[in-house]
Amino acid sequence: MISEKFYPIGTLGQKWGTEERKEWFTQITIKREYQKEVVSKIKALCDRFDVATYGALSIGNARFANLIDRS
Repeated sequence: MISEKFYPIGTLGQKWGTEERKEWFTQITIKREYQKEVVSKIKALCDRFDVATYGALSIGNARFANLIDRS
């Protein structure tokens, strides 16, 4: 038995387009803070470990890549 769940955006079985992504972004809320939950914990380890950025994530206009400011 296959159970289909309702999702209020888009059409079942069809890839989202620009309009569906815009609608999704208007409905989401921030649940975690990157600076508090990630960066602060990594900075706390800098005295014991070498820390390097190896990836990046962009969401909207925000870019989450520069973990440690070494200036």
